[in-house]
Amino acid sequence: MGAAKLSVYGDAQGKTRLRDLRQSGSLKLVFPRTHRHDAEAIMVNTAGGITGGDQFALDVTVAQGARLSITTQAAERAYRAQPGEIGSVTTDITVQDGGSLHWLPQELILFDRCALRRRLSIDLAPKARLLMVEPIVFGRAAMPEVLSDVMFQDRIRITRAGLPLYIDGMDLKGDAAKHLARPAVASGAGAMASLVMVAPDAQRHLKAVHTLLPQSAGASLLAEEMLVIRQLARDSFGLRRTFDFNMAMALNKFVMFVAMPALGFQLLANAPLAEFNFAMLSGYFVTEVVMYAVGFLIARRVFKTDVM
Repeated sequence: MGAAKLSVYGDAQGKTRLRDLRQSGSLKLVFPRTHRHDAEAIMVNTAGGITGGDQFALDVTVAQGARLSITTQAAERAYRAQPGEIGSVTTDITVQDGGSLHWLPQELILFDRCALRRRLSIDLAPKARLLMVEPIVFGRAAMPEVLSDVMFQDRIRITRAGLPLYIDGMDLKGDAAKHLARPAVASGAGAMASLVMVAPDAQRHLKAVHTLLPQSAGASLLAEEMLVIRQLARDSFGLRRTFDFNMAMALNKFVMFVAMPALGFQLLANAPLAEFNFAMLSGYFVTEVVMYAVGFLIARRVFKTDVM
């Protein structure tokens, strides 16, 4: 059993701050220290998982100008339940104008004979932003586990100012492995993930996303500002490997040529330059250049790798 209520707001300097926090039972929220203006919250289920009869509730408000990322400490587990007992996880989130939410939990792992009802409801103001990822694993492939008798009901509802924007649902009952093996359902996949991005620039990401996704995934625009991705994989490792070589190279170039210079300029703008030891910094810079050049030559000459 557990419940938590969280509210954050953006101050005059654009930094996200805590307004309200209440928590009870085995559901806890912890906040790692960051050097950015946005905030991070990590959900921890100190019970170690969910079984029949458990009830968890989370209520989150992202006020105007706040930016919040929520994830979990580890993959959540839906364990075997006693007959007639059903676990429940309910999440209600409100994102106000100018607010931004990244909902990024780790996988939910279903165990055989689990019984769980889960509901995620997100209401967005007209100028709110959202990035949501929900991964589900149908049994641990390394064990190996087969879901021969489960009860899993999942509902996701995203609204914009109260009007439906995205509604998704899943019902698995009985022999889930047999059901998921059907070509029209999951073709034997052992894991899946759903991603929803709601932002004014969602449309411009579609072409790049199409070139990066594996054949077991698809992406489409349900509206000009909403990009949706659904991916199937053999197991959870397959989901995480969505970042294949091409995507890794693209991300690497973005970090090297865009993100790092931008971060460097921001740090320099706020740094006390009078206290800098420029001789030491110059030595460090030269060392970094030499190390990068050596790594480049080793990759090219020894491993015959195209590092660019």
